[in-house]
Amino acid sequence: MTLPLSIRLLLFGLLISIGSTAQDVSKSDQFYFIKEISAFDLTGKEVQFEIMVKSNPADDSSQVRIYAVQLGKGREEILPETIRYASYQEGIWRRYYVTIQVDQFARRIWFYCGVQGYGHFYFDQLQVLAKESNDVLVVLDEQSENFEQKSVLRHCIYPHDLNKYVRFFGDRKTKYQGKQSLHVKTIRTN
Repeated sequence: MTLPLSIRLLLFGLLISIGSTAQDVSKSDQFYFIKEISAFDLTGKEVQFEIMVKSNPADDSSQVRIYAVQLGKGREEILPETIRYASYQEGIWRRYYVTIQVDQFARRIWFYCGVQGYGHFYFDQLQVLAKESNDVLVVLDEQSENFEQKSVLRHCIYPHDLNKYVRFFGDRKTKYQGKQSLHVKTIRTN
């Protein structure tokens, strides 16, 4: 699914409006993908997104940026004060996670993963979990993504007009679980 220019500009504007530092705004993401899920059956529930990430950045300023945001009924209606940035647990594979309370006006939720700078970045085992009435987190299999398909981002939104210095593909050598991970490779142009 191609993300229209208007939505890409909206995401950039969102970063400015939520108080990002000038350094964050000046560095645009080399690559991103968005897992979009319906919020209709999740209203009022606590939802958690988790993804495993292994980074081999080219320098100290290259990194991943991960967050979740809720959208209303309008195509580009981002609900105020619903953006939540991911926390992480250290390890060779970092576990990034975002927990949100689904707003009553939310119609969709975007889980955004972006790569800033240069290097090799691996993503695996994206899980969407919902807290049930007994406080148990249950994996929503139909919303989760394991990147096992031949078309590795088939169920995600991502830019189709990438420059020749950005590549993504399924990687069978470096994976957290399963047969492959999503490998994003960004190369410095100078």
